[in-house]
This record gives sequence, C-alpha cells and structure tokens, in this order.
Amino acid sequence: MDDILFTYEDIIFKNKWSIKWLNAYKDIKISRESGNQIKITFPSASVDNRHFFTNYILPKHILTDFDFQSYREIFSIQPTYTNCANIVSQTSDQYSLIFNAVNCKDTHLNFYQIKNLISFDSFKQSVESKADSIVDVYI
Repeated sequence: MDDILFTYEDIIFKNKWSIKWLNAYKDIKISRESGNQIKITFPSASVDNRHFFTNYILPKHILTDFDFQSYREIFSIQPTYTNCANIVSQTSDQYSLIFNAVNCKDTHLNFYQIKNLISFDSFKQSVESKADSIVDVYI
C-alpha cells in the first residue's frame, strides 16, 4: 500500500521529477480507505481516466530520496527484474517496457515488450490501423 500511495501522491500528483506528461493528473484525488483500499476521485468522467491505472507502481523504499537522474544511473547499473526476466534499458520507446527473458527456463521467448500507450485514442488508432500490438514478442 505504501508503494501505491507513494507512486500516486509523490511521483504522479506532486510530479517531483517534473515529468511533463504527468501534469494531466494533477487534479485527481487519492485517499486511503479502510484496510488495503484506496479511493481515487477524478475531476470529470472520461474513458481516458482508465489510462491513469497504466502507470507503474514504484518502490517507495528505493526512490523516496532520489532524484530522477540518480534513479536512471542506478537502473542502468542494476536493472529491475520480474521473476527471471529483467527490464532492458532502452531509449527508443519511452512508453513501453522491454523484458529480456533469455535466462527464463520455462519459455521459448527471448524478449517481450509491453507498450504503454499515451491515451485511449492512440490505443484505438493503433488497433484500428493494425499498426502495433500491445505486446511484441521476439524469439
């Protein structure tokens, strides 16, 4: 729960690293409800509100006192892992994650990419034009 609140309150709403596209979320309210529940209130109803939940949850215990440049330097030296796959450092597509799965024994995939599109409109255009999929796989 601490990581979720840290991500939404400190990183997204306060935008402590001055990431331009996060400014769209400044009027959203979040509060901790009973137990492990949170309440998120959007200023207006929109299908794009669902896009808010595509932001990655970041670890508070690692990033509390770091600036963005420190985070980038540490990430390049010690990449983040998810099970046996690690996130590949890349700059060609800032809205996606590429995982190196070469060391995963139970798969025949070498890499897979999860795209995080900027808005539902861009997702809709991508699907309608059949230009990109959300997940790309490299064998």
